[in-house]
Amino acid sequence: MSVDTNKKYFFHNVYGDAQSLLDTKPEDVIAIPFGPDAETETNRNNYINDLGISPSCLPCLVWYKPSYREDTIINDQPSFQTFPAAWTELRFKEIDKSNWKWTYINNLLG
Repeated sequence: MSVDTNKKYFFHNVYGDAQSLLDTKPEDVIAIPFGPDAETETNRNNYINDLGISPSCLPCLVWYKPSYREDTIINDQPSFQTFPAAWTELRFKEIDKSNWKWTYINNLLG
């Protein structure tokens, strides 16, 4: 299995709380259930291994965040910090459920 840095990986349970997101997911989102059978579990674990990041809650979205730089002022002096590219998790439990819409989610990703 190979992951694609242009795709987003949506981990969810099979109990239906994220059904509207599944029904409306964009083409660049791969749905990965935490499933009721061994085949589904193996598929999920393969994605987790390939991404190198394990979901901390469900649902969540894992996406590739390119390296970036943050400019700040510390003690009146310009400063910056560079963050490396990495797979990153967006935890839906931190988003009001009324905002569980792909337009809103994609705006959060930047």
